Amino acid sequence: TRSLRDARNLLTTCSMQDAYSFIDSNSHHRLWGLLAEHALEKLDFVIADKAFVRAADYQGIQFVKHLQKLADEKKQKAEIAAFFKRFDEAEAIYCDIDRLDLAIEMRIRLGDWFK
Repeated sequence: TRSLRDARNLLTTCSMQDAYSFIDSNSHHRLWGLLAEHALEKLDFVIADKAFVRAADYQGIQFVKHLQKLADEKKQKAEIAAFFKRFDEAEAIYCDIDRLDLAIEMRIRLGDWFK
């Protein structure tokens, strides 16, 4: 728990590379997941990919590959929000970029017919 607290602190105060080095020396799958999430929020796909590999999260690795194919940064941010189950935020981003079709498609995949 101490290393988790230290890692969170490093992610907010230091560079991504410093946090990577710390987590590498205190390796745990939960720390790698935390680093991957933070790297995705910063759109740092190289670090996110490495962290997902170290966490043995195949779904995360595939998700990073999917994000790298998207050209629009706003779409990437919306996909990341949906990946971390922040669906209302993802929907708002899709609406901001006038992609109501993607917002509706996401809600259909979720089975959320009432939104």
